[in-house]
Amino acid sequence: MGTLILQGFDPRKITGKCSGALRQEFRELEILDDITKYRYEGKLSLKVYGNIRNTLIKTFREWKGQQYIPNKVHSAIRWSKHDPLLESEIIDIKLIQDSINVENKKKRKIVDNISSTLNISLATAEIVEPKVKKVCLSRASIESGNHYLIPRGMIWSNNSCAYDSVFTVLFSIWCGNKNLWHFNFQEIDNPFIKALANGFIDANNNRKTLEAI
Repeated sequence: MGTLILQGFDPRKITGKCSGALRQEFRELEILDDITKYRYEGKLSLKVYGNIRNTLIKTFREWKGQQYIPNKVHSAIRWSKHDPLLESEIIDIKLIQDSINVENKKKRKIVDNISSTLNISLATAEIVEPKVKKVCLSRASIESGNHYLIPRGMIWSNNSCAYDSVFTVLFSIWCGNKNLWHFNFQEIDNPFIKALANGFIDANNNRKTLEAI
């Protein structure tokens, strides 16, 4: 019931090649599936490693060869010399984060020097920020911590994909407005959410890793 059958339409309107980005995603998933099979069978080389997808695929292709294609890859997405599989850029998130931390320390040092020169206590020094509604918390105001140009993720371990995806999204939301979302999380009557929100503070100030939390 409720099915409408159309007649006389051009099938080319609903069929055709998928976009380059989607083809890339399907190809990478096929390689990751092949890596999983080799790992399960105990045949995966020690040369294949990586905590992120791009590194894992790169080292696997270096081991198997750039033109290697898993047997079960559909003909629609198979790659060749004329239609090569492009490797995604490998971004060293830790290097970028370290660079941001160094820059933050430089800015803090400048503020300290100015405060000392003007004999103004940092406790009363005010950094100009967009005006936002302040939320009173039961604990001390959350430290400003870091702002992430690239969303922070977690290192995969023991089939943790489902947890990693959920917690990464929650942490990204929390970072968008730390005071507001910490308050919202605490308002949820759930001890695990409350513990997670408190853990985000530690992660944001580099006292704990997201994996540990």
